[in-house]
Amino acid sequence: MKKIAVKTGWEIILPFNIIMLVTIFLSIGDEFLMLALIIIPFTLFFNYILFSIRYYIESHFLVIKSGIAPTVKININNITTVKKTNDPSASAAPTIFGRIKITEINNTLIITPKDFNELKTELLTINPTISFKE
Repeated sequence: MKKIAVKTGWEIILPFNIIMLVTIFLSIGDEFLMLALIIIPFTLFFNYILFSIRYYIESHFLVIKSGIAPTVKININNITTVKKTNDPSASAAPTIFGRIKITEINNTLIITPKDFNELKTELLTINPTISFKE
């Protein structure tokens, strides 16, 4: 099993956490405890989801694990294209920058590997017919 490092985007994590902390501190007073009991677990859950995303290559599958979401396995032999994208749609990509779209026969998926060239090398080792567009 080969682990592919995930690129984490502080441009998502920092603003969200700052907004949550400011909200808690601005509510000091009568509703502080109630608000803290709601916001703190929500913030921890959000951070858990972002930091629990993992990418692996097992045999001829690209495996994406993401918090409480089901594990996704993509057969690397079915991947047709891999290209860099700025698509902001929801995905197992914890950053806005450095996203890549993987197109399989009937499916597309967006991920954010820390090192695009490492992923490219690993995928081409298994399936040399994949088309890469940068």
